[in-house]
Amino acid sequence: SLFIAVILIYVFRLKIANLLGTMENFSIWIILGIILLSLSSVGVYAKQAMGRTLSLGYVQLICRLVFFAGIILAFFYNIYVDLLYLVKIFLLGYILAIFTLFFTMSNNIWRRFCPDKKILKNILHYSWAIPFGGAAAYIVMWIDLWMIKVFLGVEQVGIYSWAYQLTSLG
Repeated sequence: SLFIAVILIYVFRLKIANLLGTMENFSIWIILGIILLSLSSVGVYAKQAMGRTLSLGYVQLICRLVFFAGIILAFFYNIYVDLLYLVKIFLLGYILAIFTLFFTMSNNIWRRFCPDKKILKNILHYSWAIPFGGAAAYIVMWIDLWMIKVFLGVEQVGIYSWAYQLTSLG
């Protein structure tokens, strides 16, 4: 399913770029975002299976702190902020969160991993729609920015993003 979502995004990349008012290769960033969101979900679920239920909170905290740091750096170092910059710092937060999730897992956890074909078949049977949910979550997370850009412009996107991230830290 993730493969299908990636293919659809690639096929409609020109329409997506036109809608967003960005360059054609922006679809690569969308695909990367979908993959990173999926990996972070796998990491959170693995941590929860090990009894570490706070991992979702840590992922959100790391993502928001990185985004906030990126906005602060842009302000102090006069970095040009556009939609692509915001996407990059957003994805950087998820990359750091994923590394934190997977590198804090015990090495012993992977040694005992032995997949069962019947269980894997059941997992695939019941989870085929998850990548579509990931794609939908990505769209929902960014739709407000896209709409603000379409109706108000890039500058307003930057102001809104900064204000949103600042108020959601607490």
